[in-house]
Amino acid sequence: MLLPVPWSLSEDGRLYLNTDGAPSRSTNHGSAKVLIQNSNGDCLVAFRMFLGHTTVLEVQLWGILEVLRIVWQNCFERIVVQTDSSEALQLLSLPSIENTFALVRSIATLYNKSWCIDFKKIYREANVATGYIAKMTALPDGSLIIFYSFSAPLLDILRRDTYGPPYSHVRN
Repeated sequence: MLLPVPWSLSEDGRLYLNTDGAPSRSTNHGSAKVLIQNSNGDCLVAFRMFLGHTTVLEVQLWGILEVLRIVWQNCFERIVVQTDSSEALQLLSLPSIENTFALVRSIATLYNKSWCIDFKKIYREANVATGYIAKMTALPDGSLIIFYSFSAPLLDILRRDTYGPPYSHVRN
């Protein structure tokens, strides 16, 4: 069964943080990719950060942690974090500073500040823009690369995410 998978617009003034990442199958070196959009679907900023030797779950959680730090420092109060990682979402459904996983404890510390954060599942097919960012170069020293201007292909992906047609997700 094919399901339409659109990126959904919102009128509530929230920021949408799309995260993705995975380690290389050959080296296990990973990098986090994040795209920050406003509620109209406009891309405000994107970043990519090399993390070194890591797991898929660690890459997802590092991306979420770093983007939450950035938006907190910039005084945003209403955030939706979208990830295609069911495992990360399960750990963050009620993030606790008592969690045995240090990354979850760090995210919980930010989560407990006075702002509104929702964690939401997004299908990989609706997270195409972060996949595009994944192909951009990451510095091997762990530096954060921030993109404020975007190439035509990325802008085309963002327009399709916002205005359609939606991508399709094959459901078993």
